[in-house]
Amino acid sequence: LSKLGLHSEVGKELKAISKNNKAISKELIIYLAAKNHAHDHARVLARIAFGEKLQSYPKNNGFARFVWEQFYPEAYQALVEYSIGKDNLDPRLVYSIMRTESVFKPEVVSPAGAIGLMQLMPTTANKLYQENGARDEFDCRMLYLPAVNIDLGVKYLQKLKAVFPDNPVAWIASYNAGEEAVSRWLKVRSSYQTDEFVEEIPYAETNAYVKKVLTAFWAKKQLYKN
Repeated sequence: LSKLGLHSEVGKELKAISKNNKAISKELIIYLAAKNHAHDHARVLARIAFGEKLQSYPKNNGFARFVWEQFYPEAYQALVEYSIGKDNLDPRLVYSIMRTESVFKPEVVSPAGAIGLMQLMPTTANKLYQENGARDEFDCRMLYLPAVNIDLGVKYLQKLKAVFPDNPVAWIASYNAGEEAVSRWLKVRSSYQTDEFVEEIPYAETNAYVKKVLTAFWAKKQLYKN
């Protein structure tokens, strides 16, 4: 299943195995989930089965660090790095947004209709798809494919990066609330420091969203310093 790219199916199989066969250790299951790119299941196991390991930052490269790496994974690393290319966009930001948007579930659809790992609305994805010179007609079912979804999500972040140079918090907020809203907030709060701006984001959902992404990003900066 993993070789076919059916990572969610791998996660379902491992979840069923861990539920129905108590003799198999949770350590083995989380290892297999991580190895087979079932990042959503590995994250859940890290929280539920090994939550005590997440209470304090790991001091060495032992199993506790491995648990942290599954809770904050470099999910779909090859696809993320390929999509970023030579741009200086920090891949840890992409992983953090992916984690907050979908908790690494390629098949997830929001109540508003956003699809996939980077939770893209079909209209936004279609526009990005056309802007990047695609020859084929856009089909929203493509957004369930990790390679397509991640690539378009990265393109959107790069677009926001160009609109708000050197302001990662604005990119994160715009990913959730849209660039027009964030432009208004920046104009009114132009003298604010970054932490003040985050605290004063007027949309409750975006306020919480930015804080979640930044928490994941800071954790990843500690885990993946290189």
